[in-house]
Amino acid sequence: MIWKVLGILYIVNVAFIAWLLYTAPTMPDDYGLNEEDIWPADEWPDLLDDEEDGDHVLDLDNKTLNELVDEQYANEKNKRGI
Repeated sequence: MIWKVLGILYIVNVAFIAWLLYTAPTMPDDYGLNEEDIWPADEWPDLLDDEEDGDHVLDLDNKTLNELVDEQYANEKNKRGI
């Protein structure tokens, strides 16, 4: 008898959760905002100009991450005199 009651409660809960998911309010992907609402055009940085000139904020001279870590490790080792 207890299993029937638990089964009915389970089914009611699953149905309730399904109904909540089905009737949940949704919002469009863009949230109804324009680009100007987020970042006004007169405050935009010149990101495209930097890319066209070839200037980059972080210039690694084509080093791999392992090479950078090894270099940092060697610098720390030299500072400590190891």
